[in-house]
Amino acid sequence: MLFRSQRLRVAIHDAELHSRGSGETTVLDLDSLSKFLPTGPHLALSRPDGTALEELTVFPDGSVTAAHTDVSEGSQHLTLVTSALTGRVRVQ
Repeated sequence: MLFRSQRLRVAIHDAELHSRGSGETTVLDLDSLSKFLPTGPHLALSRPDGTALEELTVFPDGSVTAAHTDVSEGSQHLTLVTSALTGRVRVQ
């Protein structure tokens, strides 16, 4: 499961690099994030308050939508937390 979280972290990091380089925002929705995972895991996005989100937005200044990305497969579960100000992604 940790390997899967690494793949999502790389996807978000790549979006940050693209946004900074192009000066444009990059949108990562559930479909685009799912492409970085093998078939099977379930993804859900939400704001820190639990409100559902449809997408993560990555801005050219390095900031990202504050969000929790829940990844679950069978009995395994983890959450990636993105920081709005720094764009930092950590596993919770």
